[in-house]
Amino acid sequence: MIVEFTVPWTVEPKQGTKHRVAYAGDKVYARAYTTHEVRKNADAIMLLMAQHRPAVPFAFNVGIVAVFTVTYPWRASESKKVRARGWAPKVTKPDWDNLGKQLSDCAERCGYFPNDAQIYDGRCVKIYGDQPGIAVRFSDVDDVLTEAVKR
Repeated sequence: MIVEFTVPWTVEPKQGTKHRVAYAGDKVYARAYTTHEVRKNADAIMLLMAQHRPAVPFAFNVGIVAVFTVTYPWRASESKKVRARGWAPKVTKPDWDNLGKQLSDCAERCGYFPNDAQIYDGRCVKIYGDQPGIAVRFSDVDDVLTEAVKR
């Protein structure tokens, strides 16, 4: 099975869990929380991804290959020569692994697959381009092997 789609969105990375000090009687402990901005961004991405959810999710015992291509709008400082190529690598923050983490978590919560631990091969590409958005492709092991044999 292959699921492939593009959504128009400028994604923000999933930040690490933050901690604050909490008190219970005479005990002090760290309480974990997620910021409002991170939750709001994840909810918006989930709404966009839910529209492309497959009728039947990936099976629990299937390995999944995930490819995320996140396109950011051009910087004002980008030259016409670079823009003429159509894309340029984004080598600044956010980190690619944090982007992939948030997108795979959102896909799991939308029901694409039972657990994002099934993703055994993943790739997240960050680029500048003309049309900002997120291109997503999920495929299972059989489809990847079939494509490799065709080459």
